[in-house]
Amino acid sequence: MGRRLILWLSSALALWLVTRLHLGITAQHLSTVLTAAIMLGLVNLLIRPLIRLLALPLTLATFGLFGWVINGFMLYIVSWLVPGFHLAGFGAAVIGAVVLALVTGVFHWIIYRASR
Repeated sequence: MGRRLILWLSSALALWLVTRLHLGITAQHLSTVLTAAIMLGLVNLLIRPLIRLLALPLTLATFGLFGWVINGFMLYIVSWLVPGFHLAGFGAAVIGAVVLALVTGVFHWIIYRASR
């Protein structure tokens, strides 16, 4: 359970950093970022698999690049669900999803290396 909490906190930190990069993603408070991180995890757990399955032909046709659009859509859903978490548009969601994936990947890699 402790490892999952650390991974969630690193994801929340990555989301907070993305809101600070002026990419069109804003959050009113730190609590909003924490709530958005929880909601993003739930949306990715519950909705993303269905969307990925439905979009599989398009994802294959674009050699996987449509996956970034799906990730942006997940951020867009979170912006609808979490008051105070705003996106400037769908383009900001896709760019934010790419940056969020990169930052989260680096954080998770650091955590993995530190736990070895």
